Amino acid sequence: MRTKWRESYPGNFLRTACLPAFLCLLGTCVAVAGLQANSAARCEVRLASGAIASGQLRDANIGGIDLLLDTGRGAPGWAGVPFRISWGEVVSVEVERPQEFLEAEELVREGDIEGALRIYRSLADSAKVAPATTAGADSDGWNAERARFRIIDCQMALQRANLALAEYLEAIRAHPDTVRLVDMPRLSPEDASDPEILALLRDAEMGSLPSADERVRESDRAFLSQMASVLWADVHILRGELREAQQRLRKMLSTDDWRIVALVRVRWAVLKFHEGDRDDAVLLLEKAKNDPAFTGPLRAELFYQLGRLLLEMGERERAELELMRLPMIFGYLENLSAECLHIVAEEMEASGRAEEASRAYESLLKDFVSARFTPYAAERLRQISAVPAPKTPEPLPAPED
Repeated sequence: MRTKWRESYPGNFLRTACLPAFLCLLGTCVAVAGLQANSAARCEVRLASGAIASGQLRDANIGGIDLLLDTGRGAPGWAGVPFRISWGEVVSVEVERPQEFLEAEELVREGDIEGALRIYRSLADSAKVAPATTAGADSDGWNAERARFRIIDCQMALQRANLALAEYLEAIRAHPDTVRLVDMPRLSPEDASDPEILALLRDAEMGSLPSADERVRESDRAFLSQMASVLWADVHILRGELREAQQRLRKMLSTDDWRIVALVRVRWAVLKFHEGDRDDAVLLLEKAKNDPAFTGPLRAELFYQLGRLLLEMGERERAELELMRLPMIFGYLENLSAECLHIVAEEMEASGRAEEASRAYESLLKDFVSARFTPYAAERLRQISAVPAPKTPEPLPAPED
């Protein structure tokens, strides 16, 4: 049995909970309409212009998404003609998915992460076609890749960062052009001292990570090695080893892979922040917004890191605006977008904005049903609703003459 998949965005929440300036920056909020057809390779893409392109999913990678157009309502192109769309133009993607996805999402909501993990593993392992990052991909391949990244999220929910990292490294080695490149497990300071995690990064950097597929191209192994170096820099920063992080990042700036260079530039700003140059670090990231190298998922990484730095500086309002860009315009990065929405909701609650926090938690439950944060969001909603709203004080009586 197959069902439609809807990837939607928290438009109603943003209109009511965030500053009007945020809407001016982003231009539009989009709620996605349902998928119109249900053949095995059907896909519908909504563009920032409001146009909708639908057809057969042919390829999806970090550079964009390829459709064999069926119809193009307001979109350029003709039926039966390949159509290339960059991620900078994409607001949402809809691909039908197996019924098992709904079952796994229900288990996550109930807190049965292990049960959901088993379903996602089965979906990822039993894919009958190549993943959606290769030519000739269809919805099964897209969903296989989606299942793999949901496995990463489940492992993080179970506090198995080492297994989440192993899954991520295998995913990007098998499919280095994946649009989910920045949907990586975010390590904690405790994780940065885990011997298993350090061993994984060491093996990946040396190109000796075990794999079930020995046909991996040398160029893909090289990319994996560079990504491991990027993650090593994250580990050094978390451990306070700033000199080591600087040395590693400097070496990677000379690479000819534009994706790695963009990720290194973002981490260079994070490094400067931890060295004490906070204003300069934020300025570097603000300037990078105008750089065409930061497009699609790489732009999402920029917004995420900028939001986290602003939060550390106590600039809560600016931080929320940056972090909310991800669930709004990069919802296909499910793990990272859900994390940003979770962070914003907690910040709103901590600052006494219970009503806004409730809308954020509701949006998380509605738009990112598979995220590991959903049980927590549901519990916080119950707690907030259980607290009676403060009563408006009655006006004082007018003074007697």
